[in-house]
Amino acid sequence: MNSPEKVRRRLTKELRYAQLLNCAISVAAKKGLGQLVHADVAEEAGVVAPTVFRYFPSRRALVRGVVDEVGCFYREQSDHFHSNPDRPRQALHEHLEAFSHSIDTHSEYAAVWLQWGASVQNDCGIWDMFREHNDYLIKTLSRTIRKAQPEGRRKDVAMSRIRARSLIGAAFAITMLKFSEAPEDAISRLITIALDDPAL
Repeated sequence: MNSPEKVRRRLTKELRYAQLLNCAISVAAKKGLGQLVHADVAEEAGVVAPTVFRYFPSRRALVRGVVDEVGCFYREQSDHFHSNPDRPRQALHEHLEAFSHSIDTHSEYAAVWLQWGASVQNDCGIWDMFREHNDYLIKTLSRTIRKAQPEGRRKDVAMSRIRARSLIGAAFAITMLKFSEAPEDAISRLITIALDDPAL
């Protein structure tokens, strides 16, 4: 009979990397990005610490790997709704609703994202990464917001970026409400208020 250690060795490099990354996200969600270390990831994955170091050779690589994965998840979610929306206001509403739902299905990603957005100390350079990530979302949302505006106001890029930042702020508020176990009607009201703009 094969031992668990032998079964673990049969994972491909890609599957092992995915496993360790998922475990790292889980640890970061529970203990915080600032407390993320290889030993805890190894314990979560049921492997020895050198295995984690093989895929993430430094703490910097480990932490940045986690936030990069979380960022990709939310950028792909954004792209799904905003690649070329026929009904821009509806796309914005559906995106916020999908984001809210994803906190239930991917709560660990949401917990890491919340921490990441407050990492102004720039540990391992992740604040710089967050600024790039946020800029991407602002540009994406801004394009849809401009499409929702009347013809004569679509060139107002500055105002559309302000509205985009406001929607991202609403996403943070939604996340905090979710983690506070607020009723769904409170979250629905927040989404409605966030989109309560005649131009959208």
